[in-house]
Amino acid sequence: MAELDTGEGGGKKKSKVRSKKSNPRIDMTAMVDLAFLLLTFFVLTTSINKPNVMPVVIPPKTDGKEVDPPKVAESKILNVVLGDKDKVYYYTGLLNIESNKLPEILTTNYAADGLRKVLFDRKKDVAAQFGNEKELIVLIKPSDKARYANIVDVLDEMNITEVKKYTLADLSDDEKKEIIEKLEPAEPAGQ
Repeated sequence: MAELDTGEGGGKKKSKVRSKKSNPRIDMTAMVDLAFLLLTFFVLTTSINKPNVMPVVIPPKTDGKEVDPPKVAESKILNVVLGDKDKVYYYTGLLNIESNKLPEILTTNYAADGLRKVLFDRKKDVAAQFGNEKELIVLIKPSDKARYANIVDVLDEMNITEVKKYTLADLSDDEKKEIIEKLEPAEPAGQ
């Protein structure tokens, strides 16, 4: 504590006065009340965001009857195969090993200058050939090693590029042989 000298400078020595100070105590009751009022206010006035859901049209049930799919020109079809490590393989038409006429299988990524550019280019090609860019049909085929985020990215690209006809499909055996086994790098042993 500080000592106070109240002497006036004369020859007499006066005693030093020490004051005893107590620690200040703050009453926090009002602060707690205020905290709960603020908490209640923000909880009641905050709007909770609902997740955005993209509508997916599912074909009607056929009651077990076999229905032949409609005939579609191969040049309207774009196959997008989702591979391992964020790779995207794509080709036009159908892949049939026995026909000895394999389409060119190209690789891209999920960037704006990747898959999005491919979709816009295919829409232009289909519009030039058939007179309407809405004739493009995209078959999205995830492999076993594709991540769920990759599927969401492709569906987002369908929405951004306004492709109206697309579907999720399974990989055929030919696609597994020609794309996944030949183009995907094999995992090193022990991983």
